[in-house]
Amino acid sequence: MCIFTLLAQAATLPQSSTGLYRGWYTNSQGQLCLDLNVSQNMATFSFYSWPGTSLANGDYSMSVGYKTNGKITLRGIEWTNKPYGWEFVDLVGQISDGIFSGNVYWGSDATRQDKGKKIGKFSVIKIV
Repeated sequence: MCIFTLLAQAATLPQSSTGLYRGWYTNSQGQLCLDLNVSQNMATFSFYSWPGTSLANGDYSMSVGYKTNGKITLRGIEWTNKPYGWEFVDLVGQISDGIFSGNVYWGSDATRQDKGKKIGKFSVIKIV
C-alpha cells in the first residue's frame, strides 16, 4: 500500500496579484504604515510612521515566494534605506479580494526556511 502526501508546490505569483498595496503592519515598535510594491519575483517593503507619531521610516527589497495553495512569503534581502537599529521583518499571508494579509516574522533564517518568531500582523489593500 502506498500513501501519498500532497504538498503545495512552489509556483510563480499570478500577475493579478502583483501591484502596489497600502496598509499597515505591527511589530515590537507598534503599528506602522506600509506600502508593498509586489512583482512576480521581487517586492519593495516601505514603512513609515502614522501622522503624529515619530517611528522610523525605511525600505528594503524582498524576495517573493508563492505556493499553489495561495500562501505568499516575502523575505527581506537588501536595505535601500535602513534606520539605525532596525532589522528585516518577513511577511507570510494570502490575498483575498484584493487584500493581502497575514503574519509578520522576525529573525528568519532563509537557509533553513525558518519563518522566525511571529511578532505581529499585517494587512494591505491593492491600490494599483
